[in-house]
Amino acid sequence: MDRKKNIVDKIASLIPGYKGYAERDGRRNCDSVLRDSIANCLLEVEKKIDLIMFEALSNKDKVKLRSLEIMRKKVNTLSSKIKYAPYGATAFFRTSKLKRMS
Repeated sequence: MDRKKNIVDKIASLIPGYKGYAERDGRRNCDSVLRDSIANCLLEVEKKIDLIMFEALSNKDKVKLRSLEIMRKKVNTLSSKIKYAPYGATAFFRTSKLKRMS
């Protein structure tokens, strides 16, 4: 996410280590936006499954209803894991990969 530097960013870039901090913060912000977007898409999928479940309930199709409920729970769990996964300075935020010692 590129943006124009304001005077504060220019001054802060003179501080040793600030550039890495700013880049990591930018990656966290992008990660947050991506996670929210994915979670919202999964929420829409869950809503569609709910509609199909309502239809199966109206038709008294218990087998279909059970399988849809299992699917809905899995989508809900995945959505929660994506949305509420911890943020932080983990290996995911590193720009370079660590070399493996053999």
